[in-house]
Amino acid sequence: MSSKTNAFNSYETSLNGAITDSATSLVVTANPAPLNDPAYIVLEPDDPVLREVILVSAISGTAFSSITRGLPGSASGGQAHVSGAIVRSSPVHQMWDDVFTDVIALEAADSGHFGGTDIADHPEATGSVRGFMSAADKATVAGGALRAERITSNFVLPDPGVVETIIFNSVVDEDDPGGDLTHNVSTGVCTINTTGWYVITSALQWTSLEGGTTARTMFIRAGGAVVAQVRFEPSSPADTALTTLLKLTATDTIEVQASWSGSGTDEEINATGRVSHMSIARIR
Repeated sequence: MSSKTNAFNSYETSLNGAITDSATSLVVTANPAPLNDPAYIVLEPDDPVLREVILVSAISGTAFSSITRGLPGSASGGQAHVSGAIVRSSPVHQMWDDVFTDVIALEAADSGHFGGTDIADHPEATGSVRGFMSAADKATVAGGALRAERITSNFVLPDPGVVETIIFNSVVDEDDPGGDLTHNVSTGVCTINTTGWYVITSALQWTSLEGGTTARTMFIRAGGAVVAQVRFEPSSPADTALTTLLKLTATDTIEVQASWSGSGTDEEINATGRVSHMSIARIR
């Protein structure tokens, strides 16, 4: 059974009625996408004290039911939320966990086909098939992965128009026996040690909104070039997120950067609640 979950870019609604810290269903004011089940959602994502990550297993119109509360990334497990609280579809690490779980399960269930190096090993195939992996291919797939987060203090961007590299100052999860990645917690720069295909995901929580701020921009830079970018005109503190797939070469560097424009005093990337992060995984 696939553990695929659904998401929708820029999806946001609100609670239609308060919920307790143990409720297993909720109602939203609107389901504009619509968002389909199953899906991960975040309640009150901009509040480091009340933020809660939830898995919704059943969605019917505006009714969300069979929900699992207080997943990792939540401020403190299941919590009560007031009517009108923000409900957002945001990228969460559980999505990637589900993908990797399915890949491992598929390989285990179809072990008679994985690993064959000749088309004869795959009688159902009628031509050159890259969907099945040879033994040599398999050896390149299990790559390293890490998640670095901003903790202990907010990252301040003092000057408008200046692009700053966000310093994720703690590696909180790492599985990299082959040494594919090296993250510098002092500079925020991650160095690629093994050529291959990489998935890079980052999220930033902007905590303040100074008067006069007109725009915020987030970048992912690889090997010195911008490879992904998002810009928005804020009306309140908010999250930004980017995901990209890249073929990288050993010695390439990865940085997450940000800037802002306007006449405010400064902007800040939040450390409280450990939402701001950079995750990198070699997938081939």
